Amino acid sequence: MPLSFQMNRKPGSHNLKDSYSPADAGFSVLAEPIAALATAPGAAAIAVIRMSGNGTLHLIETLLQRRSRSAPRVMAMAKFIHPETQETLDELMVATFVGPASFTGEDSAELFCHGGPYIVQRILQTLFAFGFRQADPGEFTRRAFLNGKMDLSSAEGIKQLVEAGTHQQWIAARQLATGSFSETIEELRSRLIGTLAFLAARIDFPDEGDTQDVALETVIHKVRQVSSQLDKLEASYQSGRIAAQGLMVAIIGQPNMGKSTLMNTLLGHDRAIVSEEAGTTRDYLEEPCRVRGRLIRLIDTAGVRETNDTIEKQGVQKAKKLAAEADLVLLLVGRDADDAAYK
Repeated sequence: MPLSFQMNRKPGSHNLKDSYSPADAGFSVLAEPIAALATAPGAAAIAVIRMSGNGTLHLIETLLQRRSRSAPRVMAMAKFIHPETQETLDELMVATFVGPASFTGEDSAELFCHGGPYIVQRILQTLFAFGFRQADPGEFTRRAFLNGKMDLSSAEGIKQLVEAGTHQQWIAARQLATGSFSETIEELRSRLIGTLAFLAARIDFPDEGDTQDVALETVIHKVRQVSSQLDKLEASYQSGRIAAQGLMVAIIGQPNMGKSTLMNTLLGHDRAIVSEEAGTTRDYLEEPCRVRGRLIRLIDTAGVRETNDTIEKQGVQKAKKLAAEADLVLLLVGRDADDAAYK
């Protein structure tokens, strides 16, 4: 699900990062302290627990025992102590970050503890019992956005980086996460604003500078340049979408053309039921696979034919709809098939 935040643009603001403020959405810059496991759940050598929010640095110090307090952004050894039982839950590494020089823009800390599920569970339980709240999904990134640490496209890019499973997905996600897309949009926007200012000046002071014809040609040239770049961005959308979501391939054909068999063969395992009886596939099946590092979404559809069966008719309609939406259609026909039937 894409990240989405509904805000209001500040009047007169032209910078993407300056266009929104936390107050517009009813959030405070320094919010309540939150904590969450930043690494995948399950047994591992190391687990990372992230904390952020107002009072984070004070709260974490009440739970740690170390010889001396280290400088921000410097890793240090510490013992994590349960405040009531004084039990040492783990010996770990800790790093603190003073806002706004942090990922979220707030005071933050990260614990690098042993990755045993029990240890992680005990540490999180202690954090939640003594001042921290379980972070909502995506809340750290949301706070970074609200505090002006990144724009919305960068936030979406981080989400896609986490989910990237192929080289193409990684490239597309990095362009968003590093701000390349935002910088391009901002540069085009600035050029349009400059062109508008030039046009306004020529209208207000028609007797100064170039002739009217030269001024008009200059404006047209500038607008066409921006329009050309926007066309390129629009054209790149499909390749970016395919990289992120995968190439949608619909397998279409009449009943008993071998659609399910083909899908199982391409997948390398039996996913679709294969039967000699026509019309056994009533609904579509979708299964992802990777071909040379690229994500492919294979879709096995119901056989296309005229039928009075209500359920099968719905399957046929769905198959036609998927064929229209697919990036690529694999049409299976028999040796004696009438080509006119498929036109």
